[in-house]
Amino acid sequence: MRFLAASLVTLTNLFRRESALAFQRLFGLSLVESHIVARLGLEAPGSLDALSHRIGLAKSQMSRSVSSLVAQKIVRRERPADNNREIRLSLTARGREIHAALMRSAEQKNKLFTAGISRRDLEHLKRLVDHLIANSREILRREQELSDEGFGADANGPG
Repeated sequence: MRFLAASLVTLTNLFRRESALAFQRLFGLSLVESHIVARLGLEAPGSLDALSHRIGLAKSQMSRSVSSLVAQKIVRRERPADNNREIRLSLTARGREIHAALMRSAEQKNKLFTAGISRRDLEHLKRLVDHLIANSREILRREQELSDEGFGADANGPG
């Protein structure tokens, strides 16, 4: 198959656009905010670094979205007593309610998204997608290393 990545990007963009519209309509949240609520509902408490890595977005974008969620009283920021440098993020009671509704919505959407695909094929697809994600993380890591050493670093350096 030629340029599988292009097909995956198209699929991802369609899914993101639909999700963004639905999350805004149902919960008043941006797509990134919805991802944060979903992750924290599954893995709280968490750090901004861990969230950024799991969701695959820049820490700066995540930080703005977390600040918005804190202002909306959906996410709580706390400093552990044993480490005042760390900030832990968790859902408030309102955040947990939104998370439960998000999960119900995701379950319905998943059924529509996978309609007509056998369980066996879905399990195989999940393994393949997990493998592609791992490969993509490695490709990104390498590109980030090259970017730190390459043209961008020289162009912004002294001189």
